[in-house]
Amino acid sequence: MGADNLTFTDFSGYEVGKIVATTTEQGQWLTHQNIHPETGEEARKHAWVIRYDGLIFGSGWYEEQ
Repeated sequence: MGADNLTFTDFSGYEVGKIVATTTEQGQWLTHQNIHPETGEEARKHAWVIRYDGLIFGSGWYEEQ
């Protein structure tokens, strides 16, 4: 996400950084648009984020285009 994750927004203005920063121990799914690292093109990304022991963990994947 970069140096300042809290202000990260996708191309549509969805505030991904704020959603990730406020995730809880219950976790949550999020879907946003991002640059696919292999194609260099905009793609939909799905991710699961969860807070555990004060840290935030996430894992996700890009939709095939």
